[in-house]
Amino acid sequence: MKNDNYALISASDKTGLIDFVSGLRPYGYKFIATSGGADLLRTSHIAVEEVSELTEFPEILGGRVKTLHPLLHGGILHRRDHESDMAQVLEHNIPQIDMVIVNLYPFISVIEKNADFKTANENIDIGGPSMLRAAAKNFEHVIVLCDYHDYPMILKELRDNNGIISYQTRLELAQKAFSFSAWYDSAISNYLFQTIQNNKQAEQAKLPEQSGTQKILFPEYTNIAGLKHGDLRYGENSHQHAAIFQSSERYGICHAEQLNGIQMSYNNYIDADCALSTISAFDNPACALVKHANPCGVAESFASDQVWRRALNCDPQSAFGGIAAFNRTVGKELAEQIQEIFLEVLIAPNFTEEALAILKKKPKLRILNTPPFRKKPDRLQVRSVSGGFLVQTEDAEELNPADITVVTKREPSEQELADLIFSWQVVKYVKSNAIVIARDKATVGIGAGQMSRVDSARIAIQKASHFQGASEAVAASDAFIPFPDTVEILAEAGITAIIQTGGAKRDDEVIEIADKYNMAMMFTNMRHFSH
Repeated sequence: MKNDNYALISASDKTGLIDFVSGLRPYGYKFIATSGGADLLRTSHIAVEEVSELTEFPEILGGRVKTLHPLLHGGILHRRDHESDMAQVLEHNIPQIDMVIVNLYPFISVIEKNADFKTANENIDIGGPSMLRAAAKNFEHVIVLCDYHDYPMILKELRDNNGIISYQTRLELAQKAFSFSAWYDSAISNYLFQTIQNNKQAEQAKLPEQSGTQKILFPEYTNIAGLKHGDLRYGENSHQHAAIFQSSERYGICHAEQLNGIQMSYNNYIDADCALSTISAFDNPACALVKHANPCGVAESFASDQVWRRALNCDPQSAFGGIAAFNRTVGKELAEQIQEIFLEVLIAPNFTEEALAILKKKPKLRILNTPPFRKKPDRLQVRSVSGGFLVQTEDAEELNPADITVVTKREPSEQELADLIFSWQVVKYVKSNAIVIARDKATVGIGAGQMSRVDSARIAIQKASHFQGASEAVAASDAFIPFPDTVEILAEAGITAIIQTGGAKRDDEVIEIADKYNMAMMFTNMRHFSH
């Protein structure tokens, strides 16, 4: 058996590799590497044995098979305290591999660039995860490294402990390796699932007699994995622990760039996600103000400098200390207006230098640069429950105007129709039971999260009374209106048109009340519950 202690290197990302390997040399390590790593080490005059030289078998199949060999896996997996294991490695001249330095093919970055399926498939690593898992399993004897950020920590511990890495550190690195491998496999699994759904939708599109959305059939096993973006000070309350993890799909609030302010909190992320989702529903310039995971003011306009004031007017009291999101660049004039109120978080796809200079005068204001994104019907949402978790597709179906039915004697005017569509887009993001009152594509009153819809209506009307009232406004209900009393309350407040799901047992009575007050009412046959 080769008596030297080896470090096996197969690193797709070679960041910091030369410095790390150079730091290992005083501790007696010799190096085995795949061809790319061996070439890099040789350029730095570091002695290295190539994997194919050790195994006496070339890399084959275009590099698909390099490290899947018993000499390597035997060198990683043998137990130094088992006589039979040691006898076998001696018999077969297997090297003793005491460290495995492996990171994987860049599958995630490849799919982020919208590579074709063949390219994505070729970037699925096979040998790398095998080595990581083998080393992690045998962590008592082998140090496993899958993250170049850990290189300095290992060198420091070697220096501080006379060349020894502690059991605790080995265990932590093993856990990290298994987690990293699971995260990587999860990204592949999710990508393949998405590809399957895309193929089904493409096939459905070829069949003109088919209509509606292709039903998502969830796989037998599902994977939820993430890369820790950071620990949070606490969760919803100070006695709860929390962290934020990024998925392999790099979009949305988890991947925002923070330009200013103190650390984001758990509640900040919840509210910011609601705000970002809300403004992403609009093509025209829009602003959303959110407090406690509910919009408290939303406006859409053809002029981006108008949306802030119109959104704020809905409920300035609730907006205080809330989250503001825009789907257009924030400039100097808008920044000066925003400065008038205390906000926790400000979100936009871009900020001018002049705007940032003004906004950064508030050092605690968290400024997030993140582009809006469109929700997708096949994107998955996950919520934990005791003993497991629930998975559903996002509420991302666009309302087809052809599916809207006018059920009253009077049809909505052109302005009412525009406001009804606007309010329907907003009500999706308000917690159920939800009522949104809007006028001129701006909310004037929002009632959220009540156990009865009539109470939500009363709250929305009360909120509207703080500004210009509900007169000549429209209302949206996130689900069907079960009793005529809600319609009567809205009508008496001055509401002229309502958009709702329809389908209640008392629809006839509800429509009758709407006709009594000469209101226009539309059914969408779509529900927007948000719990």
